[in-house]
Amino acid sequence: MPKLSIIIPHYNSPDLLKNLLKSIPKKKEIEIIVTDDRSTKKLDQLNQLINSNNYNHITFLKNNRANKGAGTCRNIGLEQATGDWILFAV
Repeated sequence: MPKLSIIIPHYNSPDLLKNLLKSIPKKKEIEIIVTDDRSTKKLDQLNQLINSNNYNHITFLKNNRANKGAGTCRNIGLEQATGDWILFAV
């Protein structure tokens, strides 16, 4: 079980998301959960990131409800988190 779950809400900014993900060490003690809030722009870049082998240790989720914002995306990620500690990244 991971010690730390990092939950990241995402909307229309795959370049910033990629930079953030690069800054987080890849360790088994760290669980990374990204929840997309029904992005409408740069979907090709986002899908490349999701399907990249470099990020296969990351859980990518989608908000299937109406576009609700970062708070809803954090709550969706929180439902999946298994770490002892929770960190919300912006």
